[in-house]
Amino acid sequence: MPNGLELLGGEGQINTVLILPFLDAPSKYYLFTSKGLTFSSPGENGKNFQYCFSIVDMQLNGGLGDVINKNTFIKFLQTKK
Repeated sequence: MPNGLELLGGEGQINTVLILPFLDAPSKYYLFTSKGLTFSSPGENGKNFQYCFSIVDMQLNGGLGDVINKNTFIKFLQTKK
């Protein structure tokens, strides 16, 4: 699939991808991926998972699909204890 290489995800991990269809466009899908555990920036406490999403449109490329948005990071707000 065009643009399908180098989608982020954690190798050797379980359940690193979730695929959900768009509600208003059944030929488009969200691919949510987790890259795995990373350590916080200096001065921050704890560890973080990196999550991102990509979008696939299955109407493109003669019905074989194409990745139209790739590896967009999702930022979550953290609360400190």
